[in-house]
Amino acid sequence: MATAPKETKMHQSSPLDLKGYFIEEFSLKMIGTFDKGKSSDPFVGIGREHLVNARSEFFHFMRMEITVRPRRPNTFPYSIKLKISGGFVIEESFYQRDKGWSAEINGSSILYGAAREYIFAATAHCPHGPFLLPTVSFLPSIKKDDAEAVASSPPDCEI
Repeated sequence: MATAPKETKMHQSSPLDLKGYFIEEFSLKMIGTFDKGKSSDPFVGIGREHLVNARSEFFHFMRMEITVRPRRPNTFPYSIKLKISGGFVIEESFYQRDKGWSAEINGSSILYGAAREYIFAATAHCPHGPFLLPTVSFLPSIKKDDAEAVASSPPDCEI
């Protein structure tokens, strides 16, 4: 006989709330001269724009444009372009410490995840099969000395 699961708090609410996102533009073209024997990693370009509402510093808007294409001729079967946008609200108490950083980093990650799934689903129905965007980090690059200092110190904010 199975026992009822114990109620535990496995998560906490995020101070960054996604209010919605949408795809502004999407294009997928198959490249007819693709040679499977020459396949390689495609070029993946990611452009981002972070806007803050002029009336409320707690409302942030992220735009992202993702471009995928072959690095060299005949090495990747698709040419892809996707523009995605989303709106986020940051809790006021968190914003005082954060100043929009979480919208820039986490907002980008949320939109990229949605774009990744969208592109995968679209290419899954193509003759060359699905393409999954690579995982990326939107954290700023850290020099080795700075990384060691960050790793040895506790986080400076609570959620």
